[in-house]
Amino acid sequence: PADILAEALMRPAAIPRTGAERVVAEFPFRNLAGRLMDIFLERSREMRARAYSVLKLHGMRFRNQMQARVEEILSGSGNFRDQETGRLQNPDFYMMRNVVGLLGDLGHRDSGELLERLCDDPDDRVRRLALNALYRVDRERAVTAAREMVGDPSREVVRASLEVLAGMDQPERDMIPTALRLWHTHSNARPVIMNFIRKAADDDRVIRHIRSGFSNASGYPFDSQ
Repeated sequence: PADILAEALMRPAAIPRTGAERVVAEFPFRNLAGRLMDIFLERSREMRARAYSVLKLHGMRFRNQMQARVEEILSGSGNFRDQETGRLQNPDFYMMRNVVGLLGDLGHRDSGELLERLCDDPDDRVRRLALNALYRVDRERAVTAAREMVGDPSREVVRASLEVLAGMDQPERDMIPTALRLWHTHSNARPVIMNFIRKAADDDRVIRHIRSGFSNASGYPFDSQ
C-alpha cells in the first residue's frame, strides 16, 4: 500500500494525488515516510520537491521516522565520510539536508535535542543546516549553540551563527567584542554583523567601531578594515 500511495502522490495529475493525500491523512502508513524520503535521492527535482511538500504537510505523523533516518546516517551503518573534511558522501548528505530542513519546518521542540547534536557534526554543511533548523524549532537553544559556533572553522557556519544572534530582539551584548573581531576577519559576514551591532547602537564599543570606520583617510567607510 505504501508504494502505491507514494506513486500516486508523485503523479502530476491532481485527482489521483488528491485522493492519495486524503488516504494519508486518514491512515498514516509507517513505511510511507521511508518511501517518500527515499525520493530525495531521485534525479528529478520536481519529484524531490513534491516528496518534501507531502512530508511537510503530514510531517507530524512521520516525525519519528524522520529522526530515525538521521540517526541511521549518524550511526555510520553503510555511510562513509571524507577522512580530511568529515563531510558525508553525497547520498547521505542529500538525505540529511532534506530531513533536517523538514524537522526545522515542522518546528516541533522535541526535535531540538537531535538538531543540537547535529550542530557539532563533523560535516560543516550539516552544522550550518542544523543550526538554521534549530532556530526555527527552539530559539533559546539555537542562541546557546550559536554562541559556541561563532568560533567554527567554517566561514559559512560562522555566518549562520551570526544570523541567529542578529535575529534576536535583544542583542547578546557580551558577544559584541566577538562580532567586532569577526568584522575584520570575516568580511563576507559584515552585513549580518551590522544587523547584530545596530541593535546595540548605544554600546560604547559599537560607537567607537563606527567612528573609527568613518574616520579613515580614503573617505570611504571601513575602507581599510
